[in-house]
Amino acid sequence: MKKLFFFILIFLIFSCTYEFPEDLNIYSPGNADFSRFMGVGDNFSAGFMDGALYTSGQQNSFPAILARQLQINGGGEFIQPDIASINGYNVWASDSTQIKGRLIYKYSSNSASEPVIEAMEGELPGDFTGDISKIRNFAVPFLKSYQIDYPGLSENRYFERFASNPGSSTLLGQITDSDPTFFVFWLGMYDVLNYAVSGGDGSPNPPSDIELLENNDITPVDLFEIEFTAAITELLNETNAKGVVVNLPNFDDFPYFYTIQYNFLKLDNQTLGSVKMYYREFNDAVAIHNITPDNELRPFIDFNDNGFTQYPQPVVVQDESLSDGYYPDGTPLPKIRQLEPDELLLLSLPLDQVENNGLGSFVPISEKYYLNKDKILTIQSRINAYNAVISQIVNDYKDRIVLLDLNTSINELALTGKIDAWDVPLSSEVFSYDGVPIKADLSLNSIFSLDGLHFNQKGNAFVTNKIIEIINYSFNANIPTVDINNFVGNTIVNNF
Repeated sequence: MKKLFFFILIFLIFSCTYEFPEDLNIYSPGNADFSRFMGVGDNFSAGFMDGALYTSGQQNSFPAILARQLQINGGGEFIQPDIASINGYNVWASDSTQIKGRLIYKYSSNSASEPVIEAMEGELPGDFTGDISKIRNFAVPFLKSYQIDYPGLSENRYFERFASNPGSSTLLGQITDSDPTFFVFWLGMYDVLNYAVSGGDGSPNPPSDIELLENNDITPVDLFEIEFTAAITELLNETNAKGVVVNLPNFDDFPYFYTIQYNFLKLDNQTLGSVKMYYREFNDAVAIHNITPDNELRPFIDFNDNGFTQYPQPVVVQDESLSDGYYPDGTPLPKIRQLEPDELLLLSLPLDQVENNGLGSFVPISEKYYLNKDKILTIQSRINAYNAVISQIVNDYKDRIVLLDLNTSINELALTGKIDAWDVPLSSEVFSYDGVPIKADLSLNSIFSLDGLHFNQKGNAFVTNKIIEIINYSFNANIPTVDINNFVGNTIVNNF
């Protein structure tokens, strides 16, 4: 008992004299100034997700999440051009008869086992009613590299609503006028994405003239280099800001391009027999065409036999690049073929028509719903060229800006969402944060939103942490990362 009393006495003495630290984490901005932090970019920086720009997505854009972390280290107030809309405006789901907003998961009926993706009622973007001079997130949805210093950008409703002088002011001018001390610059994805999302309905090699470029054209490399380099140079010359420049992920590392496999089609034996019979006359005509001298070979429509289960079948698609061919009676052969393994079906494919109307089997899929090998190669080579430009400009100003290689991070993570037609994942690797795995499909715990093209709130938190890591490393800062498990992935709405 004497020994016990002695130890208790010693403990009480030391507990009264020792002062425990209030916070073991010592946060520091390092050699950066975050007092006027700004985001610059397109949809990805704006918080665009689920097919629309809407309030909760905007509030959880990666610049907004990052700004909250930077406020620990002297970061100032971060104002975004508030869209003030619960559902936003979905440009892809809306038409002349209806205005649609963000995409949600919902059960189609009380007995449905799997939720379906639907668009909620939306509204057109309204005016920004706040103080334009206080804006700190200069992200404009659908912005292209050559538009950042272009007065005509005011034709873009998302910029018009906060342009200081629509028709004459430029986005870059407003950014430099705001005198940023630090920025994150991520621009270039929409120099190729409109072309990719439309199935290549645009020019891959248009003229390098801003006035002649169409919405779905791919930006020429020389124009991208001129405009991107000029924007970074002016931003650095007109301010004392430092910053992070983000490179471009591979386009086919987004679920929009890998969720539906080229051979996802599965037919029961009766339907399979009917399809084979349907294309018999076509294949006979192709055989005659192919043995004719000087004719460019045409592919057969060939479906696999089912085994113990329904076999994945490559879908039938339209392809206007095929050579002309004819039936024996002189009737033109339809320009159709089956999709090949290295080609991509788009998430926009109307899957309800597959079972109801025979789309992909009896009815060929339109060219706007897939990308062939040539288009894929064009898009990827253009992104590679853009990234080379981005790396060069960062290297030219390496004393003030650093490169975030988001491309590599997303490429690694995308493998967790890619599967084959048998639903077998292409990778068994698991990425976990605080014990919770994240994925790159369209599941509830994914980093990608339901449009398959943009990050959701969880994904924006993931991107934020990548930015914080490079800031801490490059600017000798100590900014706390965020727990991405505190951010919403994809959710199911039962009543709306």
